[in-house]
Amino acid sequence: MNNYIIIANPISGKGTAKNVAEQAHAALTESGQQGQLLLTAASGEAKRFAHEAVSTGTRFIIACGGDGTLHEVVNGIATTPDVTLGVLPCGRGNDFAAAVGIPLKPEAAIATLVSGTPIHVDLGRCYSSNQQPAVSHQQEGVTSSETSLPKAESRRLITISPP
Repeated sequence: MNNYIIIANPISGKGTAKNVAEQAHAALTESGQQGQLLLTAASGEAKRFAHEAVSTGTRFIIACGGDGTLHEVVNGIATTPDVTLGVLPCGRGNDFAAAVGIPLKPEAAIATLVSGTPIHVDLGRCYSSNQQPAVSHQQEGVTSSETSLPKAESRRLITISPP
């Protein structure tokens, strides 16, 4: 069984995501983990790959691409408890990764996949015409040093809890 699976959109980041995913796969393998790299070729494949991976017992799913790839992967794992989601931001915006402090530089993001610490992010459902869960970062209300998120270099993964 795989310890992890990387699901990459090879055209994200002007085509850089495939190379980033291959580097991450090599780094994780060198660290002693066993896993697989899957490249998407069509819309919906990231969701299907993620769902198939968690259905067979893989609990570390890594999305490599932009916010669209992340959205599909989250929708593929949303109903499965105790899944850890890794994010390799390779898109144009990378809004979610930036909001939760995941490093945007590929080398730093890969390093945190290998040796970082998971953080918990709630998964919510926004009711719209397609009824799909969405991952988002939201801050409201109080600001103080106690509510600050840990430094980015201490982050690795996001533990997704189903709604």
